Amino acid sequence: MRTNLDFKMRLFRIDQLIRERGPISFEQLLAELKCSTPTVKRDLKYMREVLKAPIVYSARNNGYEYAPSSSGSDGAGQPVVLPATWFSPTEMYVIMSALQMFGTIEQARDGLLFNDMQALKARVLALLENAKIPMRELQRRVRVFQEPVRIYKNTFFEVIGNAIADKKRLSILYYTRSKKTQKEREVSPLRLVCYRNRWYLDAWCHETDTLKTFSLACVRNAVLLTKASKPVALRQLEQELDRSYGLFSGGRLQIARIAVDSEMGVYVKDEVWHKDQKMEVSDDDSLVLEVPYASEKELSGQILRLGEHAKVLAPESLRRYVQQTLQGALSQYLTDKPGR
Repeated sequence: MRTNLDFKMRLFRIDQLIRERGPISFEQLLAELKCSTPTVKRDLKYMREVLKAPIVYSARNNGYEYAPSSSGSDGAGQPVVLPATWFSPTEMYVIMSALQMFGTIEQARDGLLFNDMQALKARVLALLENAKIPMRELQRRVRVFQEPVRIYKNTFFEVIGNAIADKKRLSILYYTRSKKTQKEREVSPLRLVCYRNRWYLDAWCHETDTLKTFSLACVRNAVLLTKASKPVALRQLEQELDRSYGLFSGGRLQIARIAVDSEMGVYVKDEVWHKDQKMEVSDDDSLVLEVPYASEKELSGQILRLGEHAKVLAPESLRRYVQQTLQGALSQYLTDKPGR
């Protein structure tokens, strides 16, 4: 699907000419656009019928102009939605990220789609081909920096994926790092989640009768059972596990208030820490961020990456946790011998 950018640019130019010079004669449009009479007629018809532009011809003024709006104001003040002449920032990010992901699958050399990946990638490139710049050239001219994706291997990933697809229970041998113990559990697998290059399983634990998140790195064994999974509505899953910052939603939900100075605020104001976050940005780009969380450990890691440019305002428990973490980190250097 090739995009005719000359056509789109003509539409922009017609809109601009009518707004700035209207009424403008057909001869003036021809001279400005440097194209044939049938082409200009087709463009005007397209703008009227498809884009619903209120373009009218004034015999008295011998030219094209925008009709007055129903409120009596000049129709030129009404926005006309013209087709885009270039990718949007969101489109560009998604396209380039997807192509990078295709490359990662090719490097991994395994999986369901590996044998068809080159054909799929070529098809996507063909669909995105642009008349202004070839897609392969665009890949060289636009770079999207992402967190490096490691080639992830897990013995039980396929078993877990099939259990979700078939809606069957699993028996897993799970290692709990904090307790340094492993235990067999029966779970109903509900959702696989990739978070910061690590894979997790959201599941209903039949031992505790609660929703839990399991790290796939701690699954020592997984066996597909014949019993059907417990039906759990995705809305319940989202409400219980997605409502707080990060993955680890166990515990009481709290709202953190974090002040960020102007030096880092100019960057943080464009970040999304949580879909339900709130942000108050000052004129100097300093800001106060409110974000729901349940795990002090995980949220503090995000705060501490900002160094001295961020300060926890509330709650007091999070302030103490960050203070203790900073004191512990400082002690590593105060007690360290030179050269070690």
